[in-house]
Amino acid sequence: MPPDSPSNEVLSTKLDALANIIVANQSANHESHNQIIAQTTKTNGRVTALEKTKNIMTGALLILHILVVPCLIALTLKYINSN
Repeated sequence: MPPDSPSNEVLSTKLDALANIIVANQSANHESHNQIIAQTTKTNGRVTALEKTKNIMTGALLILHILVVPCLIALTLKYINSN
């Protein structure tokens, strides 16, 4: 072993410190991941509600155009022809 190389004890201490840092980072990452999942779940719920509202409005407009507009046109033509 060269004279300036660290001893096994020093290397073991440094490896233990690195292992502790890795474990701490994994714990922090796990907590952050759980927060992201919670926020994503909330956001998906809000988006789903907005999409449902949009679909209801689209359906209502479709019915309006299919049923009401032709009736209004027929009534208008009937009124114009009667005068």
